[in-house]
Amino acid sequence: HRQLRRCRGLVFRWWNKLQTKMWYLNVYLTCHVVLLLCFCGFSACLKGLRLIMPEAVISGHSATLACDYDLEDAALYSIKWYRGDEEFYRYVPKEAPPTRVFALPGIRVDVSQSDARSVTLLSVERRLNGLYKCEVSADAPLFHTDIKAAILNVVDIPIGHPEIVADKYRYASGEHIKANCTAPSSLPAVNITWYLNDQPYLQGNEYVIENVDLLERAFSTLTLEADTGKLRLRCVATMYHIYRAVDEIELWQDSPRPASVLGPGHNHSSRPCSCLIVLILPVFSLSWR
Repeated sequence: HRQLRRCRGLVFRWWNKLQTKMWYLNVYLTCHVVLLLCFCGFSACLKGLRLIMPEAVISGHSATLACDYDLEDAALYSIKWYRGDEEFYRYVPKEAPPTRVFALPGIRVDVSQSDARSVTLLSVERRLNGLYKCEVSADAPLFHTDIKAAILNVVDIPIGHPEIVADKYRYASGEHIKANCTAPSSLPAVNITWYLNDQPYLQGNEYVIENVDLLERAFSTLTLEADTGKLRLRCVATMYHIYRAVDEIELWQDSPRPASVLGPGHNHSSRPCSCLIVLILPVFSLSWR
């Protein structure tokens, strides 16, 4: 009987320990399930956040930065905008007024054009280049928060147009022709693309950027071997999708001819034809997911 009671006591203690361990295990698993459900709830609450910004902004112009998101059935708690790590605009629908602006050097917010989806900056200065962030928070009970960031490019576009200068405007077949295309100063420097008879010409190009009075000036040199017939050279200067300007010249092949009655002083090296087009294009927006 003593051994039986001792055995029962051991079994009872073992069972109690097992139940205690099972209780802790149940608590542990329950916590993980709750956390998992919360996480899933977060994902279902705020999704599809994307930052929509202009590809580039001309210095002195306004810029609208937009934050697109889907809260599903949740309410919005707040929208916060940052330049770098410094907050400059906040929208909290439960506060009165819902908008708050925080002073940052150079940043001017147009409150009348800013809301829960976008913020408009006035007279954007070149020094406001940099990283901008949009932070969206859902309301209770989850308070899920997500954030997206993108670069804002503020540019000084060129005043004027590129210009082509060639070392000769009449040539003999097989001669080498050298032409320079110089663009006005800007920041950043424009891209220069050459076209020969309406086809991109990428051979023998040299692209150089000079610093001029805190701006950059681009010029490109092209060297080609002349073929027979008329040659049409075009220089296209572009900056993002907001500036495009073109200069074009025509080069003519010399043909054997009698000596000029005007004497040896007469030549045909003057620039015979030039075409100029300057476009300031609308600013496109980029979407950052």
